[in-house]
Amino acid sequence: MLDAFGGDLLILRGNGQSYRLPMIRISQADRQYVAKALQPIHPQLPPLLKFI
Repeated sequence: MLDAFGGDLLILRGNGQSYRLPMIRISQADRQYVAKALQPIHPQLPPLLKFI
């Protein structure tokens, strides 16, 4: 998967070709995977050290 926007999913294959599919054509499990993959990633920062 490369990107998802609107109701479409853009897939980039290993050979360089890209395909645009409507989200309605993929399975419910794949839609859940796409939704999870598009969630923002927040890095886990260490707690601040107390300075004396």
